[in-house]
Amino acid sequence: MKPRLQDMHPELQTKYLMFSGKMGEAGVPFALNCVIRTRAEQDAFFAQGRESLEDVNAKRMTAGMRALHDVKTKDGKIVTAEAQNIIVTHTKVSRHFPGPDGFSKAFDIMILRGDKWPTWDVKWDGDNDGIPDYLEAAKIGKECGLIAGGLDFGSFHDWPHFQLPDKA
Repeated sequence: MKPRLQDMHPELQTKYLMFSGKMGEAGVPFALNCVIRTRAEQDAFFAQGRESLEDVNAKRMTAGMRALHDVKTKDGKIVTAEAQNIIVTHTKVSRHFPGPDGFSKAFDIMILRGDKWPTWDVKWDGDNDGIPDYLEAAKIGKECGLIAGGLDFGSFHDWPHFQLPDKA
């Protein structure tokens, strides 16, 4: 499902717009990657890094997601499907699930390289300020009153993830 601002809880929409503005001011390009997620999608993400590539891809296909497959990066490197089968979430219960009000209380981003290609490299520093862009995004998210998955989940760093505090 294409991520949509209107699927966010109203408080999250406000914080997201503040976050987006501050990211622009910081010179860190990004795109919204996920707002609402189905249980089948979350199960597929949870399986990554915990189950075989065959089982993960079966779950991804059931959820309407593309299978993990070998990809060639812009600089010509091959990233194998097996190398992509890594742990990407620590929970089966997601704040991306729509609540009784129909809204998500979380969003995920992807940092963009100058050429607008997404990067999942948590050390990428596209604005050359000495701070990795995902860390910069996490700090900006916290300034906006969000829980930042890269800083607030203990030893598990979910750098692209932001959510409302539990009170919301």
